[in-house]
This record gives sequence, C-alpha cells and structure tokens, in this order.
Amino acid sequence: MKQVYKREGAVERGPGNPIRWSGGRVLWLMAVQVAVVWVAEGARVIISEPFEGVTHYRINQEQPRRVSLHLLEIDPSAPGIGFFTTPSNGDAPGDTVHQRTRDFVSEHGLQIGINANFSNYASGINMNLLNIAASEGDVYSPFYAGWPGINITADNQVDLVTPVSENVSHDPPDFFSGYDPVPDVPLYNAVGGNELILQNGAVIATWADGLHPRTAAGVTDDGKLLLFTVDGRNSDHSQGMSTTEVAYVLKQYGAVHGINLDGGGSTTLIFSDPDPRVVNVPVGIGNEPGTERYVGNNLGLWATVRERPLTYTHLFASFEHLFDVPTANGALFLRRPSYSGSTDQYLAPAPDDSMVVGEADLPGDGKGKRALRLRWSFLPGLEDPWLRVSTHTAPEALGQPIVSFQKPVRFNIHSNLDMTVLLLVRNTESTGDYGATGDPTGGFEFIGGPPVADGAVVTAPPEGKRVRAGEWTTLKFDLPNESVTGWDVNHSALDGNGVLETPRGIIQSLVFVPVRGEDGAYSTDLAVVHLEGFEVVERVIPRGPPGATLKRGDAGGPFRLEIDGVANTEYIVEVSEDLDDWTEAETIETDAEGKAIFFDPQADAETRRFYRLRY
Repeated sequence: MKQVYKREGAVERGPGNPIRWSGGRVLWLMAVQVAVVWVAEGARVIISEPFEGVTHYRINQEQPRRVSLHLLEIDPSAPGIGFFTTPSNGDAPGDTVHQRTRDFVSEHGLQIGINANFSNYASGINMNLLNIAASEGDVYSPFYAGWPGINITADNQVDLVTPVSENVSHDPPDFFSGYDPVPDVPLYNAVGGNELILQNGAVIATWADGLHPRTAAGVTDDGKLLLFTVDGRNSDHSQGMSTTEVAYVLKQYGAVHGINLDGGGSTTLIFSDPDPRVVNVPVGIGNEPGTERYVGNNLGLWATVRERPLTYTHLFASFEHLFDVPTANGALFLRRPSYSGSTDQYLAPAPDDSMVVGEADLPGDGKGKRALRLRWSFLPGLEDPWLRVSTHTAPEALGQPIVSFQKPVRFNIHSNLDMTVLLLVRNTESTGDYGATGDPTGGFEFIGGPPVADGAVVTAPPEGKRVRAGEWTTLKFDLPNESVTGWDVNHSALDGNGVLETPRGIIQSLVFVPVRGEDGAYSTDLAVVHLEGFEVVERVIPRGPPGATLKRGDAGGPFRLEIDGVANTEYIVEVSEDLDDWTEAETIETDAEGKAIFFDPQADAETRRFYRLRY
C-alpha cells in the first residue's frame, strides 16, 4: 500500500495526517489496496495488504470511547519477510543507543518498525532495556522475573517466551532472571514486555493503570505475529485503552498469547513504502500529538511491497473477528427464517435459526473461520414457495445496511441444496457509510432475476442467481446493471416499481427460491446455508507506474493542483466531499517532465474537498 501526501515546502506521508488548507480543504493522493469494514461492535475498520504477508487493520471506534488503533497480522513464512531488532551498543553504558522508530527503519532499510521494550537512560544517549532483548543472535539484556517476551528465531519461528527462573524481588539485581527462555528455543531477535496479557486464549491482564497509548504483540495458533498500537492522550483523536482491552482485541484478531510492550509516548508505528512515514499519531514529547520519542529499542521487518491489481471494497458484514460463537438465534445481521410474515407460512416449524458459527461448523473449504448459518425447510405441496430472510433494524446488529445502487454488492455463500438467491432492496435517501443502518422506507425491489422490462412488478419473486449445492460461491449483484423487479406488496407505501430511483438504498432481505427438478418438484430437505463477506465493491484498479504527488498551486487564483508523476502518463483526478462517493473530475496526461496542472472550478474556501489520483 502506498499513500503519499505532499504540501508545498514539506512532504507528509500517511493516513493519519492528510493535508488541510484554509476552509478545511484536504489534498489526498491515494493508490492503495484497501477495504472498509463495519464489524459487529460498530468500529470502522480499513483493511489493506501493504506488503507481502502483512495485513494491516486500521480501526476507529467511537464506543465506549473514541479510539484509533492499528493491528498488523504478519505471516513469517511469506516471501521477503525478515525481522530485525535494535542492536547492542557494545561496551558503552547500558544496552542500546536511543533512537526514534522512524530513524531505526531508515537506517536499516526496513519496511515496518514498532517500538518495543520499556527502558530508561543509563547515561547520555545510552539506554538500559528492561527485560529480554536480542538482535540477530546477540542476547544482550536478560529477562526480568515474570516478564514475557516475543522471540523470532533465525528461520522466522515466532514464540512467546518467559524466563526459566521466577525471582520475586523487584529490586535489581535480584530482579534479573537470566537468559534462558521457556520454551527452550534459541533467542535470535527478541523483545520484552512487562505483562503477559493473553495466555492460551484467556485474557489475564491485571495492570490497572488507566487509559493510555499502548503497544502490544501477539502470537496466533498458526504462528503468525500480531503487532498492535492504539493512540491515546489525544481526546479529539483517540483516548487510549487499558491492557485488558488490548488483550481482548488481540484475541479477537486471532492471538492465543499476547504481551504488553512499552506504551504511552513511546507508542510508534512506521511504514516505509518507499519512504519512512508515521502510521499512527504518537504523543512522544510532552503529550503533543505528532511528536516522536527516542526509545530504547525497536522491532522491525523487511518485507516486499505488493505489486498487483487492487480492489476497493466496503466490507459491511464480516463475522471473522467474533470469538463468542455461536451467537444467539437471529441476533446478528439476518433474523431467523420464520421472522418474515411474508413467507413464514411456507416453512416447517423447525429447524429455524440464523446464527454465526465457528470453524468447526463450516462446510468444505470455508472462506474464513466464521460464517452466518441459516437453517430451514420448505413444507411440501406448495405452489410457489420462497423465503425472505430479513435484515435487522438495530445498528448494533448490523441492521439494514446502506449500499450504493451504483456499485456491485457481493458475498460468499455455501448451500447444501441447489437454490437461487436474490437481494430485496428498498429505495431510500439513506446517507452514511456503507454498512451503516439506513432508513427503512421506500419501495421493495427484487435484484438479480432474469431480464425484465423496466417497471416490471410481481407478487412473488422470480428465480435468482444460481447456487449449486456443496460448493462455496461468490455471488455478485452488479446493482447498476442487474434486472430489477418491483414487489407488489399490496401496500401503496411499500410497493416497488421495478426501478432503482435513488443513488443509495438498503438491503432489506435475502430471498431464497428453491430449484425445481425435471418433475417440477422442489426439495423439502433441511436447507443449511452459510454466508460471509458481504461487501460493496468500489472498483478494481490495475497497478500502474510509480506514484505521483499532488501539491497546492500558488495561492490567490483558482484552486490548482500540480501533479508531479511519470512522464507522458495519464492520471485520473477524482474528487469527493465525504471520502465515500468519488467523482472522476478529469483525465490529465503529464508532459515530458511528468508535470501537469488540474484546476478545480468548484473549489471554494467553505467546502471541504478531497482529491486523489489513479492510473
């Protein structure tokens, strides 16, 4: 992932600090792989894969308080992944020379850097590290009694490590606990924390020191490394978290073990793609946002920047990070099958459930570790049976999600029976992020049936998109181009008219129509359907030439953006006022020096506008 921001006289890189001018105008140049997710807790999550083997979750949440956090999931077996930690300072006092995380990444040519051990000053620029530390096999700081560490071996095996001996005194030197780890693995690149906050999947954090910026690390059951930061001490941006809350986030994202690293003003996360930039908003000096602290040591990664086509998606119903499964019947996203009075007369009394289930209950090669499972069966002898499974109306239950009628919607589905599926949407004037709970008004329209004339209206749904039994299928509803059939509900305020009249609407239901055999019969067997990964597809953008930069032109005249990119290359300038709906403003070709100028005649001092380039 590469995000580049440039202002006259300065270069700022990174999603934490877009450039604003007077009137709140923002210049945003973006060429990224990213998906926007609304998870059950109501957090806004941006998912990207900036490097091979690295998934980046950027999470912003307003409840129970405003927080902004970053979580990296790192596959140590991925090509190009290598680890490095701050080396010893040799014979000088203490253990290391203090260094900002940004400078650590730059000096060693790393792609990712994060602060690690607690530390204090020995003398001058030299630091004492608290707890275990090793760099490329040089183990230069011992364990502290009871304090945990994370070790990465020379062949990239990631382990939680703890000291063999458990001294009880908190006064050096008795506090030191030697250099022998449990398990008995060779210490190679190791960093240490002050508390084990997650052990064997159980949250055991006890350090009750309030809400602060935090840095943490975790290990998953399949050997991946999780790195975590949350900003704090910045009420307009992020108020911080407790170590217990950090442990729950690590667990939610797959960790079985987790440790607390140095936090507060030390918390810093750096990406280099290709130049080092601060990803979070540290408060390193005097709790001033955006300032960076010199720390005792850092953990870094070498990684390969991804070079492949990218897709923007807004993932509005994902169940991957729920760890309390199965959920209650009908509690999340879709209600139980018999809830709808339109179709309950077609169903047998039981089973009748809608719940998120875990990996043990997923069929075949599942798309993930969680899915929403529906179960029902049709009664025999019906003329036109069908099932309408309604979405919730409550925001906390991922209720009636807003989607764009100008963009595709897709999701993954597995069924044990052949069947067809449609979307049932409502024309509304809903505003807000994709996936947020929308306005439950407007006419009902079936999406995904056979071609019909505009304005077609029916009393029962047509057959929809085919799902074959026994295999996972990705269903894509290309809303601006799909067949639309109005549903005659026999109620003037609800009847559809076979037209998507508004730019946005809500998904009111999923509709299932049984497939009939050659004899005209449909199955009355128990239907078991698994669903996951509901998302609005923004677009697929092919990876292009090296990125360009934007900067504000001379003040005083019309609003002008200067493009500095690859010579004789076409760039598309897009404009947005809300970061959701983007409009192509102009296609511009750079000259022989890679320069071009874009004028925005609609820009004014009172309007906030965002800009980005794509190839």
